[in-house]
Amino acid sequence: LIAGPGAPDASLQSQQRHQQIQEQIGQPPQASLIESFAPQEPSQALDASIGEIHSLYQDLFLTDIKQEVEKAQTELKNCKQEQNNTKREMGGLKRENAQLSATLKRLRLQLQELTNQKKGGGTTNMLDQMNALNSKNMQSSTSMRPGGVSGLGKNRMNRSESGSSLMSSVAANANQIDQAKIERLLTMFSLMQKNDNITNIVLLTMRELKALIYCHSIAVFVLVDEYSKGVQGIEEASNATLFHQRFMIDTGKMIDAVCNQPGEIKTCFNVPEDIKYGFKNSEFLGFPIANKDDEIQLIVQCESKTNRNKKQLGFQAADEQILKIVCFYLQMRLERRSALKEVKKREQQVVDTLQLTSEICTQRHHEGLFRKMRESLPSFFGFEAVGVLMYNFEQNYFFTDPDTSKDERRQAEYDDSATDEDELEEDADPRENHSQGEEGQSV
Repeated sequence: LIAGPGAPDASLQSQQRHQQIQEQIGQPPQASLIESFAPQEPSQALDASIGEIHSLYQDLFLTDIKQEVEKAQTELKNCKQEQNNTKREMGGLKRENAQLSATLKRLRLQLQELTNQKKGGGTTNMLDQMNALNSKNMQSSTSMRPGGVSGLGKNRMNRSESGSSLMSSVAANANQIDQAKIERLLTMFSLMQKNDNITNIVLLTMRELKALIYCHSIAVFVLVDEYSKGVQGIEEASNATLFHQRFMIDTGKMIDAVCNQPGEIKTCFNVPEDIKYGFKNSEFLGFPIANKDDEIQLIVQCESKTNRNKKQLGFQAADEQILKIVCFYLQMRLERRSALKEVKKREQQVVDTLQLTSEICTQRHHEGLFRKMRESLPSFFGFEAVGVLMYNFEQNYFFTDPDTSKDERRQAEYDDSATDEDELEEDADPRENHSQGEEGQSV
């Protein structure tokens, strides 16, 4: 074939076009595309990992907080249940008081009937009824005490039959609580119900027992530290009518004692276990006050009077019953006081926990969350410092956020204590310098 004059130029153009296409195919990506795609992919991955860590940490923290709140609510329910039990016990005590009031009314009616008969001239009938009442009372008391006491009751009844009715009446009433003492007991319980201060409770107990029991002195021994602080200032509260002492018993423990007589206090026990079930002899009458765990907290002791020959007069059965009634009621009052304090303490713990949870969980970023944890958790739990540690599962390393202000707080506390010591020394120096004048006399 013979090519025309334009054939070489066409082949050359086709070769150049083919070379340009190959250059375009093998050309690297443009710089604008590299700048647009290269920095976006690492930043998106980093943001996704931080968001996952934050959401995981927040879910775990909220789960723990919910468990703590549920546990606190359970404890609060238990406290309310204990409070309801205490209220039921107090309701039973009020019913007993109502029964005693009904008994008092019945006795008053009987006394009124006897008084009316006496005014109407029925002296013989009145004496017969009094003897009948005394015989019933002695039979009820001697039925509980076999032996010599029953014989003693018979002898007293024989004396009453022979004409000495007044002696038999006095002997019978010595073993029973009369109407005036019952009314005073009820008044004492009513006043004690309105007092929560241990100082006022001890003052009221000692004042009323002195009027209810015929004795020389009354002492209250405090064996627990919870009530010791309340009786240490009782001399000022009582206008120096009561006296406070502190001494050591055989177990080596220091106890506090309050007495209405000055001088050294005698004890009817060497260790508290000696008086666990009460104590009575011709000189002392004592009864303990324990808590629900049978731990003795208080001991009330009465010392009997003496006659001219310095012989102890002893105590009657009515005195022992009065002391037991007062101690039992005082025990119930102290248990109710402790239960209310425990309920208030747990309620405050729940409130503090919820407040702490609210402060921490309302933070919207990690910096505020960690800062609030470092500020709040040490004082709430009693920690020295709080740090945060997180683990990155993808990159397999830890994130730490330690508390770097711990040393600064220690230094600040040390500086404050040193400043206080310097102020004390400065306060002491002027007194020493001005304690004497130029001639050596105090000014």
